Amino acid sequence: MAVERDVPAACRLAEQNLDRAAAIVVDNVAHEWIEEWRRVIDRGPRAVRRTLLDTSEHGNDLRQMAPFAGLLSEGERAAALAATDAFDVSGQLGPMSR
Repeated sequence: MAVERDVPAACRLAEQNLDRAAAIVVDNVAHEWIEEWRRVIDRGPRAVRRTLLDTSEHGNDLRQMAPFAGLLSEGERAAALAATDAFDVSGQLGPMSR
């Protein structure tokens, strides 16, 4: 899926993933993350990007329930991971572990 060209479809997929997760998780914290992701998605692509790139402990926690599984093809995912390994904003991070 060309995410940048079809943001509404990407958001629908994320909402479907959140619905599936909400139906099966029993942990209250996980449900809080699900609801927070819904609010982030409602705020739009920039909010999603900020959340996905948030390096805080809270950002790391939220990504434990990231709703974007299935959004990228395996080739797109590999390219994105390679780009993040090559791109280092702070000059302090090496290749990211997966």
